[in-house]
Amino acid sequence: MTDPRSVPRRVLIVEDDDDVRASLHLVLEDDGWAVSLAPDGEAALEALRAEPGAFAVVLVDLMMPRLGGVGLLGRKAQDPAIAAVPVVVVSAIVDRVQLPDTGDVRAVLQKPVSIAALLDAVRHAAGGPSLARPAADAQGS
Repeated sequence: MTDPRSVPRRVLIVEDDDDVRASLHLVLEDDGWAVSLAPDGEAALEALRAEPGAFAVVLVDLMMPRLGGVGLLGRKAQDPAIAAVPVVVVSAIVDRVQLPDTGDVRAVLQKPVSIAALLDAVRHAAGGPSLARPAADAQGS
């Protein structure tokens, strides 16, 4: 497991809905994360490429203008400088979309998502401690 002290505490939220983006921002900021915002996949790629290695996690919605989440995952995977940045997908349509097998998706959360589930997924994706362990892990399976 990655040493949590070596992981940057910065997350990029990629979400086109202003209210959802603001809510996610507040929750993560209250948890101690530095937060950057992108309204779509194109803006996210620009942010990731401008500062490779700066983000511990990218939170991605799937349905967005210009470049949606699936397109973002595909293009991110093709850029070696940013391909390994962990992703947490947070979307209302996760059950209707086939995600590409890019190896960077650490969690897929259905909207609306609980604060506890969101924080757990982000912390886990960043290599830090989770709030709770799944039952299978707790039993040693």
